[in-house]
Amino acid sequence: MNIFDKSLLHNSWKSRPSRQEGYYKNYYSDTSRGDHIEIDFNYPRQMARISLKPADEPGKEYAVVIKSGTILQERDVTRRRPLDLNSRFSRHARLFSYLRDESILKVIGGNYGLPTKPIFSELTGDFNDAYKRFKSIRKKKFLEKLKNYLEKKHHLENLQRPFYSSLLRRLPAEILDISIGFALIAFYLSDAVSSSQFATLSGFMGLSMGAVDWVWRQRNPFLPKIVFMLSLSGFAVFNQIQHRMWGMFI
Repeated sequence: MNIFDKSLLHNSWKSRPSRQEGYYKNYYSDTSRGDHIEIDFNYPRQMARISLKPADEPGKEYAVVIKSGTILQERDVTRRRPLDLNSRFSRHARLFSYLRDESILKVIGGNYGLPTKPIFSELTGDFNDAYKRFKSIRKKKFLEKLKNYLEKKHHLENLQRPFYSSLLRRLPAEILDISIGFALIAFYLSDAVSSSQFATLSGFMGLSMGAVDWVWRQRNPFLPKIVFMLSLSGFAVFNQIQHRMWGMFI
């Protein structure tokens, strides 16, 4: 079994603040057969409340309160009467083994045949450490791929080529960037963006284009393109100031 199956790690149980008075955290899950299970947990008192809404019994709800492994109360919530819930909870033992919070399983204490440790803990020694290692491995793999890509890109960009070949290699990206600049001008002239928005966008795009050239494309930034975008930003700021100054006399 793949212990890092995303469906087990992320979809079996979800968490949120508890809605029950006296409890702090809530875990909830829907089984493949449609049963809805919730666990409310009080950490300081080491108390858990488990509720079950079976899909084959619409409108029914069963709940048990357990403190440090001792069942305090189990009842049919709908009819408000005590009821032995062993048969109803025991069939969900496998689902409870996917719960990531080992402290809750310890509080449940193995009642109804439920596990006292997550299945991941049994397989790896410690689920939290294993999950952290898994995320670390994924992060390292991503960083390694990114590093390899940038190194390959840097190598290709620095190969000795004729001038026309280097120009043609850069031309598509430069046309794209300059087209963005003209698109901003078109938006500004059609009043789709204000002067302040145009100044902010063109200035940001000018700096971003230089950063993309330098970091992602692994090439020296094309300065005329950056100067063009920053000039647009400066023009918009100057134009806005002039409008405000002359507006005083209107």
